[in-house]
Amino acid sequence: MTTVYHYTDVDAFVSILKNRQIWMTDTRAMNDTTEKLDFLAMFRERLSQESFQHELVKREILSMTDFVEENDFGVLSFSTDRDTLPQWVAYGGKAEGFSIGFNPSPLTQIINRRSENATIILRDLVNTFIGDVIYESQEKSEIIEELIRTAKNMEPRRGKIDTRFDSFRSKIINNSCSFKNKCFKEEQEVRLVKWFRDYHANDSELYEEGFIESHYDHRAVSGIPRLYYKHDFKPEWITEIVLGPKCPASVSEIKKFILEIGYPDSIELLKSSATYR
Repeated sequence: MTTVYHYTDVDAFVSILKNRQIWMTDTRAMNDTTEKLDFLAMFRERLSQESFQHELVKREILSMTDFVEENDFGVLSFSTDRDTLPQWVAYGGKAEGFSIGFNPSPLTQIINRRSENATIILRDLVNTFIGDVIYESQEKSEIIEELIRTAKNMEPRRGKIDTRFDSFRSKIINNSCSFKNKCFKEEQEVRLVKWFRDYHANDSELYEEGFIESHYDHRAVSGIPRLYYKHDFKPEWITEIVLGPKCPASVSEIKKFILEIGYPDSIELLKSSATYR
């Protein structure tokens, strides 16, 4: 996957870079009202149409869809298009903001910030995903058919812990947070998704002491308090920054700013080529 871009306004841009965090918002607060439900409805319908050799497997997989609908998952949106006018207008502070280009490969990593060397926490990697949003009906159908084929070939659970079922549930989670209405296709969205398991389990052994309290919070979205997660990143994960077409700052001013707060000189800075009043 090539560089992905997060569009943001001026204030959030400064906060993101200074705190080295980007916020993942609960799917219930996204701008598409069918979040998670699009996939779940299609998958449940196909599941109901199939006969399984092991009915117990079918019932467990159906329970996975209930689990996904009821649980909290955070989403952070990127675009594969670094400089597109609709994105500037909708998400880039009315074209006065920035598009931050990230290397997507390390983004699923969870960082132990209290460690002197900012080590990566491996235990939670299975709960974090990154991938393209799926818009087209044909591609959605193909994904669901492949999941149905896999499910029908599964043997019943061999014990309380069974990696086959854990892996399948991960696929349900990932696709539930990746299917989106075709009308949003122009966004060319890539999503970073995190299951908020650690927050609800209050698992003090998963991270160092104080991690959950410092990385989860609530904010008002359309008048409703919604859970969000503060996802850490390292400065070297940013490859470039694009200034919006109406951004009042100059490339040299932003260059000075990022160097002052400890970002590498290798980050490329560009001015948008979009023409917009």
